[in-house]
Amino acid sequence: MKFSGLIESLFKTKKGIILFIISLVLGETLTAIEYFICPCILGETQCDVQYFDKETSLFSIFMISVVVAPLIETFLMQYAIMEFIIYSIKKRNITTDLLALLTSAAIFGAAHNYNPLTIVHAFLFGLIFGSIYLYQKEKGNNPFFFTFLLHALSNLIAFIIDDVMHWV
Repeated sequence: MKFSGLIESLFKTKKGIILFIISLVLGETLTAIEYFICPCILGETQCDVQYFDKETSLFSIFMISVVVAPLIETFLMQYAIMEFIIYSIKKRNITTDLLALLTSAAIFGAAHNYNPLTIVHAFLFGLIFGSIYLYQKEKGNNPFFFTFLLHALSNLIAFIIDDVMHWV
């Protein structure tokens, strides 16, 4: 099987692949916007968020940022919260999905309370992750896997820009 066939079989449709890529690009665009406007709005010190101390190894930062955090956050913020709301209401429709999506995104934003812009940024990312989760669930795919993958890729990009490029 060719690599393109493998990717397509994972996502089942080209539309799913395109949606995944658009979500990743949109999320990274939001990150870039926050990066540039935050110092103008909040000042340099409020925007220079240090997630790890200087002694933390690059490997540890990678494992926490790209593997562990997306895994735990996807489980708690998308899977647990969204599934709880959907199954508690016992009727899946657009209203239930919207309630699950907004609740999940709000909690995701609140969990990233480093500064007010980071909360908004994380809320918007939560909307993206939640939308991917609901889309993949609707298509009969594994929504946890795809949401985790998107989150991990997003954090990998941040890891390369924030940690690898500053570390060398």
